Amino acid sequence: MKGRSKNNRKRPPGRPKGSKNRFSQKSAENLAKKVGMLPHEFLAELALSHSIKIDREEIKPTLNQRVNAAKAAAPYYAPKLHSVTLKEVDPREMSQEMILDELKEMQIELRKLLGEISSDPAS
Repeated sequence: MKGRSKNNRKRPPGRPKGSKNRFSQKSAENLAKKVGMLPHEFLAELALSHSIKIDREEIKPTLNQRVNAAKAAAPYYAPKLHSVTLKEVDPREMSQEMILDELKEMQIELRKLLGEISSDPAS
């Protein structure tokens, strides 16, 4: 019966999400063996250097090729930024207590960013 396994169970559609096909896995392994680094490392090296050696041959990429390599390597090194929703409040409508609370929250966030807050909630 088409679409059924040997024990007559229905097969899930397609390959599991995030799994690599054999071609991309083998091509990554081949590139790593040939160049001595993984694909994202190769792209970073290509983007940052003026020349790169592959199989004892020195290749000098153009500026356009280096920019494209940097664009391709970027997702491996820097996360995508997400939008942030801001709440607008007219300061004239805020009480002094609300302003102090906002300032304390901002101070906590700033300390977190600077890495000054310990894991102790009492500080």
